[in-house]
Amino acid sequence: MLGKPFVYKRFPPYKFKKRLILEEIIVSVHELNDVINRIFKSEEMLHGVCVAGEISGISVSGPHAYFTLKDELAQLNCCCFSYKKTYFPKNGEAVIARGSPDYWVKGGRLSFNVDSIRPSGEGLLYRRIEELKAKLKAAGVFDEDKKIPVPQFADNICVVTSKTGAVIRDIVKTVRKKNKSLNITVCDVRVQGERAAEDIARALKNVDKAGFDVVIIARGGGSLEDLMPFYSEEVALAVYAMKTPVISAVGHETDFSICDMAADLRMPTPTAAAEYAAFDEDALKAEILSGLLRAKRLIRNNFEYKRSRLISAVRAVVAAANAGVSERLAYLKSLNFRMSSAAAAVLAKKKGDAERALVALEKAGPIGRLKSGYFKLEKDGETVPEIAGLKLGDDVKIYGIDGAARASVTDVFLN
Repeated sequence: MLGKPFVYKRFPPYKFKKRLILEEIIVSVHELNDVINRIFKSEEMLHGVCVAGEISGISVSGPHAYFTLKDELAQLNCCCFSYKKTYFPKNGEAVIARGSPDYWVKGGRLSFNVDSIRPSGEGLLYRRIEELKAKLKAAGVFDEDKKIPVPQFADNICVVTSKTGAVIRDIVKTVRKKNKSLNITVCDVRVQGERAAEDIARALKNVDKAGFDVVIIARGGGSLEDLMPFYSEEVALAVYAMKTPVISAVGHETDFSICDMAADLRMPTPTAAAEYAAFDEDALKAEILSGLLRAKRLIRNNFEYKRSRLISAVRAVVAAANAGVSERLAYLKSLNFRMSSAAAAVLAKKKGDAERALVALEKAGPIGRLKSGYFKLEKDGETVPEIAGLKLGDDVKIYGIDGAARASVTDVFLN
């Protein structure tokens, strides 16, 4: 920094090409810009001056680096040619840049051409951000176990962003590529400026009561100062207090705001957030259809398998039954044969016994006895079973096998 204020040196007046119109001197844009450029180049105190400030919005294009050097009251656009020859700072870092101002005549813009850079400690904004991070971390705002899972299939999405920016158009375009039926509601807020943090925090409290499935906080890229509303304590606490899952997509992929840390899920860009929040409708339908077809095939295959098992079992039962029936039939036939044989043998034996009994009976009967030479004796019409029943002079009738005769008892002999 310059230690003391300085006074511009006087320089010879530039001779403009005069054109008389109602006693006015008219110069061209180029002539005016050329005068301004000569002022900077002729002032020796502006050559090799060291300027202290904080780095913001640094970017690289080929061998050159471009950034803004700023303090709490002003900012200065800077260009560092061949940046690899000097110290390369990061955003938020306080540095001392040595160089000279340059006024681009054709574009009419002032920039500070930096020859060298040296670090000067952490910048004020960076220190404030780190202090706030430490405070919120100690309060549990960044705790992973308190984050709410983002639903896989959201029907209603609310996007908290500026309705006039390119961010919301990119989000809607990305969502509609995947899902035509998902509802998208835009909550219009200021995303930079003095009252932006208050505006965002109030909007988050309101949308949290509306019953959305997911809330996306989104903003495009910008300098650290442009993104400061998303590094504020009130936005972080509003995000932390929400019952609705919150996806934070602030800035570019390299930006990592306090809002990102407090959210349930951080995505590198608004487009990535839209890609994550919206489920692919066609892919889901295809997956469901594929699942149904797989289930159908499984059911059919299982049915065919069970049917085959059942047929095999029935055939096995029938075969076993047939084998059992054949075995039983053979056994019954064998048993019947044995029974028939036994019955025939018994019958033959009984027949022989009967015939012998009949012969014996015939022999033992009256006729048999008569045939054997025995006679039947009757007296007075009654059979005389014993000799004791006779006495001398009894008239008896004698029956033989071939006839009968009458006789008179002339003598009785008893044993």
